[in-house]
Amino acid sequence: MILIDDAVHISYLTSMTKYATCLMLALTLLPLGAQEKAGPAKKPKAPPIGVLRPPEQKDLSGEVLDLKLSEAAMQATLKNLYQIYQCCFAYAQSNDQVLPQGKTSNDAFRQFFIKGLVDDERLFYISELGEREGLPDGNRGNEKTGFAKALEPGECNISYVSGLTTDRDYVEQPLIFAKVSGEDGNIYILVVHTDGTSKTYKTKNGLALEKRDGEDVNIFSEEAGFEGGIVRPAKKVK
Repeated sequence: MILIDDAVHISYLTSMTKYATCLMLALTLLPLGAQEKAGPAKKPKAPPIGVLRPPEQKDLSGEVLDLKLSEAAMQATLKNLYQIYQCCFAYAQSNDQVLPQGKTSNDAFRQFFIKGLVDDERLFYISELGEREGLPDGNRGNEKTGFAKALEPGECNISYVSGLTTDRDYVEQPLIFAKVSGEDGNIYILVVHTDGTSKTYKTKNGLALEKRDGEDVNIFSEEAGFEGGIVRPAKKVK
């Protein structure tokens, strides 16, 4: 025989068991968003190996001189660049093997006038064959003024790599260069390297690339062993 108190006790236990079962079921069926909010924040997953793309090649050689040069004009320009190269090394012989330096190529090349290595500003200005407009004015100043009038802004349009010396092996890196447009619509980079070799890079996008270990490498990049700092011509203020 079950007493009344025992029946009440059994009914109470049965009710509590049902309540606990319902509570556990409700917790397991919480919406996914509620569970995420309740738990710790998840760390972002690392990207899968093999999907990272190499960095894009940067154009470090500066603006294009839109001159539409012919092949003959580009060959004449290369001769000018090589004469500047010779001046660089003649300058270094009396300057502890340090090549001329400056914040612009005008500053660096002006040292040649001070040393008496050149006396014609036109060596440093690229133009079409026979073109006279825009050429340097021929006013170099004098020794007392440090030839301050030589290669004023707008009278030089050739770029240079400052900060080098002649007692280093730079793996034929660019030293003097110009970036020009050609009559055929291509962009050409005319370069004289530190070893005295010259080369014309014919490009579509203005990047001077060479094969290194089977890959195209920008000759103005660290991957190509480039050192020093590119200094560009000073522009004439309008």
